[in-house]
Amino acid sequence: MLDEGGDADVTVWAGSGSSPYRRGSTGSDSSARTANTDWWTFQSGSLVIVTPLGEELRDMRTSFLSQLAVERFLGYMHSQHERMLGQSKRNVPNRPELIEAYGWDVKYGSHALRLAHQGFEIASTGNLTLPMPDRERERVLAVKRGEVDRDEVSAEISRLELQVRSLLDEGGSPLPRTADLDRISAWAIGAQRRHWQWS
Repeated sequence: MLDEGGDADVTVWAGSGSSPYRRGSTGSDSSARTANTDWWTFQSGSLVIVTPLGEELRDMRTSFLSQLAVERFLGYMHSQHERMLGQSKRNVPNRPELIEAYGWDVKYGSHALRLAHQGFEIASTGNLTLPMPDRERERVLAVKRGEVDRDEVSAEISRLELQVRSLLDEGGSPLPRTADLDRISAWAIGAQRRHWQWS
């Protein structure tokens, strides 16, 4: 799970039985911080344990990402952007303390900007860096602290959205249109059979 600063709470369900090998945060404030990761990949030194099935899953990580996944990022980003601007028609949480302190809901703003940066990275490179790269992460945190004007944040979100839209619509993204569901399903079924030693 990612927070507005681009940190991730990670649970690794990689072993036998029902308990995870590790649950920790990649955030800078956590004593359980791990090294930076890319999409489905833990960098050297941050793995608690490596299993054959886990290695297989890491090797096929690109099968999960797609342009459709980026569209989902854009959809969520757009909803957060609307809430940040007070334009959402849905009944959304109201944080009067933030509005009183900063004049607008900076938490929605930080969420929307994080999603915009991450969506752009996925669409342009086929990769997602966790935690966020330092420059983007500090920018998002500055928004959360109320240090950036709302109109400036909104313009940055809109610019990134247009760049992502252009990558998707003009064939500039390295991602396939959809995830490789056949490969994912075949691996998942095979992994279950091998793990539980089913014939």
